[in-house]
Amino acid sequence: MRKKLFATILSVAVAVSMVLPFSVSAASAMSATAKAGDAVVDGTVSEGEYGDAFEMNADNTMTWAELSALSSPITYRFAWSEKGLYVAISYADSLDGGSQIQINCNPGGQLSADQQGLFVTIQPSGTVMLHNHSTALASLEGDATLVDVTSKVTVASSSADGTKTTEVFLPIDAFRITDTDFTFSAGEMACSAFAVIMKDGAAAEVAAAISGQITDWHIGTLGFGTLTLEAAAEDETPGEPSAPTTAPSDNDNPGTADSDWLIPAVCVAVLAAAVFVIVCRKTRIKV
Repeated sequence: MRKKLFATILSVAVAVSMVLPFSVSAASAMSATAKAGDAVVDGTVSEGEYGDAFEMNADNTMTWAELSALSSPITYRFAWSEKGLYVAISYADSLDGGSQIQINCNPGGQLSADQQGLFVTIQPSGTVMLHNHSTALASLEGDATLVDVTSKVTVASSSADGTKTTEVFLPIDAFRITDTDFTFSAGEMACSAFAVIMKDGAAAEVAAAISGQITDWHIGTLGFGTLTLEAAAEDETPGEPSAPTTAPSDNDNPGTADSDWLIPAVCVAVLAAAVFVIVCRKTRIKV
């Protein structure tokens, strides 16, 4: 009886594994922040230049097409301004140049649930591509697959200690899909991270930071994560330091106006004490 039950369970497990289009792991949708302000695209991530990062690894992503999970993590960082979106990715320097490190988003909710998201692909070779959307940046109509827009963006890379960092500035036109006046503003944007790692000319490792299922790649089923565009500091325009609202007065500057009365006051106090001592001595002598 036990052997029959075990055989039945095993048969069901095998059947299920054959129909699933992806492997299930402890996947979770991307959650990251984009700092308000323009970053410097030089291939180097400076302190305070970007918001909170998202690390995509084998433990928080799912795979598909029976390919392997990520063998090394990929870190995403973001910054934004009204000019566009800055993306900095850090990954193993040994990664194949044709690998595809991606974000998939729905900027401003311009796309409906039954549409595929706005894919941006960044390759370690320095090539940047757009696909699965219609965007004014490349004057595309309908769905497009892997359109090279490297000449229309700014990209720079550098390597140190076995890690390569690639920074990309994507102008706001790259996100104007249906609304030609669309611009970024503080708040949340549906966005998730993906990767296709190439080895020996073929896809070998894949990863998707989503909470849904990889079936038809539509926005309504993938389970996008969230990219939070942080608000600029109060009274500060992104990328520009705020100016003081009023000029400081002398009374607000210790060591200037406040010290003008300090020395005379001390002198008066010392003189009064001396007079008091003299009077006391003379009084004692007379008594």
